Amino acid sequence: MSLEDDERFGRPVTSFTSGNVEKIHQLVYENRQRTISEIADVVGLSYGSVQTILASELIMWHVSAKFASRLLITEQKEHRIEVRKNIASFMSRDESWVYGCDPETK
Repeated sequence: MSLEDDERFGRPVTSFTSGNVEKIHQLVYENRQRTISEIADVVGLSYGSVQTILASELIMWHVSAKFASRLLITEQKEHRIEVRKNIASFMSRDESWVYGCDPETK
């Protein structure tokens, strides 16, 4: 039994280098609203390669026009909940900020 891999045939994978992963990571954190197509154009990789690097290497996924980390620490999750509660309490206290016109002035 050998611990060595057998020789493999075909083209070697060149898109999953640490340099490409770091470039994609930097682009996402500079502007989280970039699309996968925009990132692929800047880095010079295919759409599928960028998508795979984001999902498997950087553990990120696309949510509502921005990339979010899939693994959040407990403090980050609690912070998100607090922000949502604050926004909800603000909306329930002052509902008049939503209306854009005053029907009495018509």
